[in-house]
Amino acid sequence: MMVGGGGENYNAWSDEPYGWFVEKAGYGKIINIDVDESSDWYPSYFVSLGANITSHNLHRQYLNEGSRYDQLASCLEDHATLISRRKHHKKKQV
Repeated sequence: MMVGGGGENYNAWSDEPYGWFVEKAGYGKIINIDVDESSDWYPSYFVSLGANITSHNLHRQYLNEGSRYDQLASCLEDHATLISRRKHHKKKQV
């Protein structure tokens, strides 16, 4: 998701789009990839909107490092597994 329009803040314009994003992500882990120096503010903000407490922020330069790439890949695999389980669960209910 790409969002802009001013600085994000609690109880500001950013609550609605980011809250929607957290909801659509199933209130799971959110990874913010930042082009500027990373900050602990974003993970705390996403957690305040209901995201998993393991949410975190990455600076894009670190994605080339093996451990960071592995973290991101693991999160994506977890998300794919969750989607697969939801689809399977819906089929059983029909």
